[in-house]
Amino acid sequence: MDLLGVSIHLHELRTAGDSGDDGELRNIEFFIREGIRPQRLFDDNSQVVTGYWPLYHNNVGYGAVTQRILYQFVERDSNGDGQLSTADRSTLAVSLPDGSNYRQLGGATGEVLDMTYLSERGELLVDMLDGDQVVQRMYVLAEMTSQ
Repeated sequence: MDLLGVSIHLHELRTAGDSGDDGELRNIEFFIREGIRPQRLFDDNSQVVTGYWPLYHNNVGYGAVTQRILYQFVERDSNGDGQLSTADRSTLAVSLPDGSNYRQLGGATGEVLDMTYLSERGELLVDMLDGDQVVQRMYVLAEMTSQ
């Protein structure tokens, strides 16, 4: 990801899979450049990150710049099956591209289906599955509140 001419590399921290493949995504490290210690998104690896998406200022063509990153993760076993998975209620959060200014966006949510980032207005529209219904929520990212 590029942020004002600085390339930021994300490193996914995963559990070891049963057959040697990558397991669950538990955390993300942000590498800014050599000599600077990487920052982690979370203090520990107790949650499962189910998705993350860059939010661009210019979505069209060359020159798109990542302004924020949207994360979806599961913190607790809400369905009582003893596992953290996409079947559990999840949390949405955003940060700047280097992981700073991390903020949760509200209560538990379902699976993210689609999103539209309106960078000029600082708004994020998210379509998500809530039970068997598709709902749309709008978040004002500049204020970090849900509407």
